[in-house]
Amino acid sequence: MKVVVAGAGIAANVLLRQLRQRADPELEVRAYELRTYQDASPPGLNVLMNHNGLASIKECDPELYEAFHALQGSPMRNWSARTMSGEILYHLEDVVASGDAAVPSLVARWNEIHEATRVDELTEYNVKVVQVVVEEGKETLAVKLLRYKENDANANGQAEEPVEEWVTGVDLVVAADGRYSAIREQLAPTPTYYGPPYCADFRIVAQGVDVSFLTDDVPMWRVYNKPNTAAILQEEAYANNPGVVAAASGYVRVGIMKLGEDLIGVFGNVKLADGGKVDDAVKSTEVLVRLFEPAAGDPEPDHMGKVVLQVLKSHGAEAHWSRKQQTETCYSALDNRVLFIGDAAGAIYPSLGQGANLSLEDATVAAACFPDVATIASLRSDRRHFIKDMSRKHAMHIAFRDTFEEEINNWNDPECEWRANLRRLWCSGKQLALRAVTATKENFAPYGQLISESLDGDVFDPLTSDASLDLSRGSPRLYLMKLTGGRPMRASQITRHRQVTQCLGALGTTEDFYLVVHEPGDHLGIKGLQAMRIPPRHFVKLHVGTWHVGPMWTGNDPDRTFMNLELADTNVTDHDTVEFQTLLPGANEKDEPLVIPVLAVSPS
Repeated sequence: MKVVVAGAGIAANVLLRQLRQRADPELEVRAYELRTYQDASPPGLNVLMNHNGLASIKECDPELYEAFHALQGSPMRNWSARTMSGEILYHLEDVVASGDAAVPSLVARWNEIHEATRVDELTEYNVKVVQVVVEEGKETLAVKLLRYKENDANANGQAEEPVEEWVTGVDLVVAADGRYSAIREQLAPTPTYYGPPYCADFRIVAQGVDVSFLTDDVPMWRVYNKPNTAAILQEEAYANNPGVVAAASGYVRVGIMKLGEDLIGVFGNVKLADGGKVDDAVKSTEVLVRLFEPAAGDPEPDHMGKVVLQVLKSHGAEAHWSRKQQTETCYSALDNRVLFIGDAAGAIYPSLGQGANLSLEDATVAAACFPDVATIASLRSDRRHFIKDMSRKHAMHIAFRDTFEEEINNWNDPECEWRANLRRLWCSGKQLALRAVTATKENFAPYGQLISESLDGDVFDPLTSDASLDLSRGSPRLYLMKLTGGRPMRASQITRHRQVTQCLGALGTTEDFYLVVHEPGDHLGIKGLQAMRIPPRHFVKLHVGTWHVGPMWTGNDPDRTFMNLELADTNVTDHDTVEFQTLLPGANEKDEPLVIPVLAVSPS
């Protein structure tokens, strides 16, 4: 299988790491990145690796998870907000201990995170993927590249034209080339939404700053201010500038995070005028500082508030600015021969620090389900919609002052819908998949027996060829079980029967089917799940108490019939069922269902 990956950002690299581990000689993968080898990592701005993104990495790539935590930065368990004068607005002490998050988040620098993910042996730099087409008369794709020189200027200092080339015979293209993906623009363009709410983001990294107020227990604070609107707009130049008027009429916020012993990262949010453009006056150090100064009669900034003002005064001119924006979600194109992941799958407002973390989630799901684009898209679309809507809602209080009190109350109320959604956000990042194996007598033994054909006249032999049954606890029931409407290759719960050795087999000589099984016992866990393909002309006997879900099958067959041997009352009195989401750390009844896809295996 020939795969082209557009881009070598964090989503692409996490996927490349997993594909490299497969060591599949039939899998040919190449990534193309526009940046140079030396400049491939983005600027060293602060980034929040959130609970859900890191949970997905911990499950998928434990080595990378440990590499992230070895970087300069700080694990974070709290979510805390205050005013410039020190009034505490909310303080969620430890969201991991409370069960609201699966693992701590991590405040770090973007370039260092990216460096830890790089897969240079699978990546060509100075190359941009610009077009994907279906090859005439074939099922494969052709990919157009623009190859730039390391130094793209000739001897006269003029930019040289890139060299155009085509990669042909491609089976799958993974577009991981970011918010402004050329492939997304070509195959699935959508308009950009800037608001309402119209807001801007800025980021600053500052060295030589007193960070004593940022501790290992609380390495990040969100700091809010209600600008002194009247004082700012007394100045005619500001009063006549729609951008400044808008900024002064909302709330402003910075997040201040500890990146090292004397190094802090700052991210900030400012309201924009309708239309969503960042006015140069708003980006000026003078206006930025004025927006964070207290109004007349308000308490003076405390030490942390003074540090915020100090950083804005000394580093405001260096801030990186962008507009909050979102685009429609799209994960696939060209009949599932193109997969979009990361920002290429859809931009979101970064209000909750979820942009990079959606990329991590996308990449880990793509790796688990690769190359099943349809399954990846179905698993990820609703999740991205949920996070996109939640992130946009969280930006409202910056632009609309009348929503600020509600925002703060929501963070403080553990029973409200917002907190339930935060739990869903932070705990549900892991998207697992089970890759099936074809059942044999040996590998199915922990769960039961795989029974194959025997010749007429063969003597009973429960040790090698016949099922060893226990039907002693009731009246046996042997029947043909017709399943209608298809059985998709996914599961969200699992069941056991503690009174019988159930037997199951498909009618017909060519039909295989799939089960998800777990060894008997009360210590049920996600890691113990195994997907099994039951070959044609076989049936299975399950041990008493074996956990199982199925049958399920591939293809478009709407109906199938199975032989089922159990007890007369098994379906009534002997069903012990557990939902998968309850098996995750810190799970409770409010969690959304955990749907685990089952990946088919080749019959060969």
